[in-house]
Amino acid sequence: MKEERRKHPRAKLKWPVVAEAEERIIYGTTADVGIGGAFISCRAPLELGEIFDMVICDVSLVDCPLPLDASLRIKAGVVRLKSYETDDLRLHRGMGVRFLNISDSERALIATLISQSSINA
Repeated sequence: MKEERRKHPRAKLKWPVVAEAEERIIYGTTADVGIGGAFISCRAPLELGEIFDMVICDVSLVDCPLPLDASLRIKAGVVRLKSYETDDLRLHRGMGVRFLNISDSERALIATLISQSSINA
């Protein structure tokens, strides 16, 4: 059995995400979120170790009780890539990211939403 290395709990929250790197913009959806990072499902993940600006868009439109047009802007880094191969074709599933620059209020908001999602699960 694989040992869990995460320090903080995560929740299966599906939020639309835009990852803005130097000359690339990646669109995806969070598959799970914790106060320290997230897994982003996307077709073309950034490179391992790449630092980027992540915008979690309009979370109020998904399944979260936030004000209308609420979004979070977070500096993040790619710490894991997930892909699979089939018939000589490598298909990407997404990337695990660590939050690098997140305010205390954003971290508290994410913690509250994780808490609420586990209560409602």
